[in-house]
Amino acid sequence: MTIPTLGNYSHRLNEQTLLLAEVDRMDPNRYPLVLTQFASGHLPPLPGHST
Repeated sequence: MTIPTLGNYSHRLNEQTLLLAEVDRMDPNRYPLVLTQFASGHLPPLPGHST
């Protein structure tokens, strides 16, 4: 499922769920960075979403 976003908008929803913007998924440099940040717990949570 694709949720439209503007720009880089990838966030952690909880320890097991990643909200990944399509623009980040399609960027060969940004995608591995987002995955690494998510796996290490350094990806910011979705604003207003408690984890």
